[in-house]
Amino acid sequence: MDDQLPKQGFSMTRVLNRLAGEVGSRQWKKIAREIGLTDAEIDAIEDCERTNLHEKAYQTFRRWRMKNGRRATLDALAGHLRAINMAALADKLEDIQNQNGFPNPVGKPPK
Repeated sequence: MDDQLPKQGFSMTRVLNRLAGEVGSRQWKKIAREIGLTDAEIDAIEDCERTNLHEKAYQTFRRWRMKNGRRATLDALAGHLRAINMAALADKLEDIQNQNGFPNPVGKPPK
C-alpha cells in the first residue's frame, strides 16, 4: 500500500502515530472493535504492549491498515470514530492532517 503523498512526503503512518498519542486509555479497545479487529487481535496487542497506551493505539491502527488495504483511509477512520461518538478524536485527526500537509483533510471537500 502506498501511504506516501509524493508532493509533501508525509505519510499516513506519521498521521496515525500522532493520532495514537491522542487516544485515551478507555478508548483504544472501543476503537479497535469498531474498526474490525477481532478479540484475538486486541488481546495480542494488549499482551505485547501492557503499559504503553500510545503503542497499543498505534498497533490498532496499523493492524486495521494491514487488514483493509486501500479501504483504510483517513476518511474511513474518521467515520468509524464518529460512529462511536468520538467526534473530538475525529476532529483531532483532521487537525493532524492539516499539520502534515494532507491536501484533503477528513470531511473537507477538495478545492
